[in-house]
Amino acid sequence: MSNYDYSYNLFEEKLFEEKKVLQIDAESLVESLSKLDAYEFVKVKGRLLFSDVKLINETIDEFNKLGEALVYLTNFPNLDQLKQQYSAISSQATNRNDKAFAKQTSKRLDDLSAIAKQLGMNMDQGFLDRLRLVLNYGYKDQLELKIYLSNNSDEIFLFSAPLKRAFLKEEEHLIVSKFSRYSEKEFCIFGMITQSRGNQPALPVKENANPKDIKQAISQLVLGLLNLEKQFTGKIENEIMIDPIAVYREL
Repeated sequence: MSNYDYSYNLFEEKLFEEKKVLQIDAESLVESLSKLDAYEFVKVKGRLLFSDVKLINETIDEFNKLGEALVYLTNFPNLDQLKQQYSAISSQATNRNDKAFAKQTSKRLDDLSAIAKQLGMNMDQGFLDRLRLVLNYGYKDQLELKIYLSNNSDEIFLFSAPLKRAFLKEEEHLIVSKFSRYSEKEFCIFGMITQSRGNQPALPVKENANPKDIKQAISQLVLGLLNLEKQFTGKIENEIMIDPIAVYREL
């Protein structure tokens, strides 16, 4: 254990001694949610989902190439065999139409893009470019941890904690390799509650109002930006946002 870990343990123990931390897990969910407003610190325990927009953006950039590569690698023996068969048919065919059909079909096997599209592994590049633009604007390269908890009903609550990659002890791909994108083991997110009350409150500014001065004009611009950001980073109704101080597994 490093000095930082030891200092953190003392910090957390002190907060628990002073009863300033609300503990939440699947069993205590219903009771704990009614106490959210009484606490600044929260400790949530559950299976962890790693939401990595940077990785999603990188995947979008290479989606079609990856699709073609996977089609080739997973079907190479069959594709090669079929090409040899059509080549043999073409060389042995006496009918001009049969020969042309065999050659044309053999060429289609080289069109990995078309094969990948049939398998759902190739998408319109214009759609991918626009999706990349939207994600880059709304989320940048955000890395976020999520814990989903249910109160034994159809209602599910989401606890979200954005992370700074520079503060991770290991690179994110190593963590995901060890624990999976959606962990089998339970983790604890300890931090401060930043948002917890239903949907985001509306800004007290009238939409489409004619600004009388520069301050009102700026307020209108802020309102437009707020409405746009709601489409990307706005909190959903059953989501609790956490400013994380530590993320760890309890042994």
